[in-house]
Amino acid sequence: MLHYILRPANLFTASSLFCGFYSIVLSASAGTGDTGAFHAAAVLILFAGLFDLLDGPVARLTRTTSDFGMQLDSFADLVSFGIAPGVLLFKWGLAEMELVGFAVAFLFVLSSCFRLARFNLGVDLDEPGFSKGLTITVAGGTVASLVIFHHKSGLALLESQLNVILFTVFLSYLMLSEIRFRTMKSIRFRPLTLAVGGLAAFSFIVVTVLADMSACLVAIACLYIGLGLLEGVLSRRRRRHLDALFDLDDDPLDELDPMDDDDPLEVPAATPSGERRRWWPFRRR
Repeated sequence: MLHYILRPANLFTASSLFCGFYSIVLSASAGTGDTGAFHAAAVLILFAGLFDLLDGPVARLTRTTSDFGMQLDSFADLVSFGIAPGVLLFKWGLAEMELVGFAVAFLFVLSSCFRLARFNLGVDLDEPGFSKGLTITVAGGTVASLVIFHHKSGLALLESQLNVILFTVFLSYLMLSEIRFRTMKSIRFRPLTLAVGGLAAFSFIVVTVLADMSACLVAIACLYIGLGLLEGVLSRRRRRHLDALFDLDDDPLDELDPMDDDDPLEVPAATPSGERRRWWPFRRR
């Protein structure tokens, strides 16, 4: 077991797990109006995301990828981006609603668990470069970014319990949905992509220096979710348009060779070579 623990990638995963656990401790021990503790708990979730982002490249760089590391990463993600944001949501904006607030916060944790279980089954592998449903990493990071933004800006709009409930239910729905969201694997490092990425990074640094990093994080999360929803709507319309052009329900064989259901199926005669002719009326040439 020690040789698993000492692997560099697993140490990064353990660091992510530590940040998630520490975030839970801070959120659970904080009072209702202790915004400083909630801010620290949210920052720890973002640090957990940073370590989670690095453990995969470190494993590939050191050639220490293993099934043990994949399972460890899943458990760490559930704690850092499922349970920790759920506890933070409850203590930050839902505690005063008692049972209703607890149920809504648990809905986020349950949706995270279901989303991670679906990912472990390999459902996302059907479409490389896309994930079916919002990943729990992005969902947890969005919660943390919103809490940090509230602490920095002090907007009263975010203090509404109804808004927190709608926000939590919306993220839970996105994790359980079939909406496709792009992942890092869908990015192709071409000159245009690198130019756009460099411009976006430069803009992020400038806005962060001149304004506030928390506002940038919230804007990035909203932009990512919005683009995923827009792409899902456009792809659905495209599929409906194709279905209207090519009615796949009608079998073209019924028009070429109509047969009654009561007619016996004729067995094709054997050819001189010993093979039987296919019933398909078109031959390959």
